Formats: sequence, structure tokens, C-alpha cells
Amino acid sequence: MREIILVAIGGAFGSSLRYLISIYTPLLFGRSSILTGTLIVNISGCILIGVLIQWLEVRQLMDTGLKLLVLVGFLGGFTTYSTFSIEVFEIFRDSISNAMLYISLHLILGIGGVWFGIIGSQWLFK
Repeated sequence: MREIILVAIGGAFGSSLRYLISIYTPLLFGRSSILTGTLIVNISGCILIGVLIQWLEVRQLMDTGLKLLVLVGFLGGFTTYSTFSIEVFEIFRDSISNAMLYISLHLILGIGGVWFGIIGSQWLFK
């Protein structure tokens, strides 16, 4: 139960920060800017997961509740792209072709899933 609470607290803060960034990015950079809230969140989340994983390993805190609070909860609520990126990085260490396959599957199946959901919903909710 403690683990779920830590993930939930971190997720609440991460989701809230993501929402604030999505609101303020167009105000700061303009609506037509390529610097969308999603891009800023995804790239900053990737930097954060890299820094935090290294920090937690150096401090020998990887097996504590801090990992659940910050990596799983906060960054999970903030962006799942950081998790995707660290997974690709780890796969890439072993096999470039497996990493490329993993990336391709995420993009193709993700975009295909959106298409399927839209088309299926249009048919279902006529």
C-alpha cells in the first residue's frame, strides 16, 4: 500500500506540472511555435530521468521509496516518454537493431492505435 501511495503522490505532482507547462508554453513562445508543451515536457523528462537514475545509483537509493515517488510517480505523471527513452537507451546498449525495432513498433503501433480508436469510435458511435 505504501508503494501505491508514493506513486500516486509523485504522479499528482508530475501531472500537475505537465498541465501547467502545457498552459504556459503557448503564452511564452506563441501558439505557432514548434516549442510545444509536449516537446518541452518530453525532453526535460528525459534529462531528468537520466540525472535522477545516476543520482539514485550513486547515492545507493535505487531500492527505496524515493525511486517510486520520483521515477515512477512524478516522471510517470509528467511524461512516459522519459521511460520510453531510457528503455531505448538500455536496449541500444545490447542491440542497435532491437532498439530500432522497439522505436518503430512504438511509433507505428501508437499512431495506428490512435487511427484505429478514431475510426472504430466513428463507426461505433454513429
